[in-house]
Amino acid sequence: DLGKDPTERVNLVDRETAVAHALRARLTEWLGGATDEENRTEEVIQSAVVDGDPTPQIRSAVRFGDAIELVGYDASAREVSAGEFARYTFYLRCRRAIGGDLPVVLRFEATDGRPLPRLLNGRHTPVRGRYPTSRWQPGQIVRDTIEVPVNDDAPRGDLRVFLAIGEPPDRLVPDRPATAAGEI
Repeated sequence: DLGKDPTERVNLVDRETAVAHALRARLTEWLGGATDEENRTEEVIQSAVVDGDPTPQIRSAVRFGDAIELVGYDASAREVSAGEFARYTFYLRCRRAIGGDLPVVLRFEATDGRPLPRLLNGRHTPVRGRYPTSRWQPGQIVRDTIEVPVNDDAPRGDLRVFLAIGEPPDRLVPDRPATAAGEI
């Protein structure tokens, strides 16, 4: 942070490792798609809007308020090793016009209750930042994929993944919440 350390005498990785890893992951994701000639915004959005009924690995039909329905999702693997990416694809149906831009939020929790670093939480605008919910059309099904890097220092063990649409106080409440915070 040049504002706090204009001569950069302190390495953010040494002081706030989780924050540095989260920033690196976001930058890596952005760089991964920023230079592709075929990665124009409208083409990316068109490829993310699903024609017909999708066939996700896991069907869910959970409604977030009256605005969005999680039709289902795909997970790349049940186990992911250090150096790999955990990849999740969500199929989200727009049920009505959405007046604001709501982020999709992933949160990871250790099944044994131990705390996890913040880097294992993913907040993003759908479709790699290109298709905010305010632009979604009623009836559309949007395929939103997020890849979470698993660093060498990532915690080992079983994790649960939670999904939320929006953040307090604008979080859309699911009809079958798994947590008091409105996540599934």
